[in-house]
Amino acid sequence: MASIISPKAEVSPKAKIGDNCKIYPFAYIEDDVVIGANAVVLEGCRVDKGAVVAAGAVVVSGVAPNTGGAGVPARVLKDRDG
Repeated sequence: MASIISPKAEVSPKAKIGDNCKIYPFAYIEDDVVIGANAVVLEGCRVDKGAVVAAGAVVVSGVAPNTGGAGVPARVLKDRDG
């Protein structure tokens, strides 16, 4: 199945989008981001450079650079820098 990117979503030009992805309006996805299967990034949230969103997570307020988030709602579990 093809991926769906809403017209008002912003994805970095270098980002690679896999199959069967849905990116909703006003979601911001930067470079070097990993978003796990069945994760949801709600409208208006930013997933910053180097962030990881775990499978099944629901991002309601964004994910900071170089951190990993998981859960419902997603919370930071790990800082990738240290």
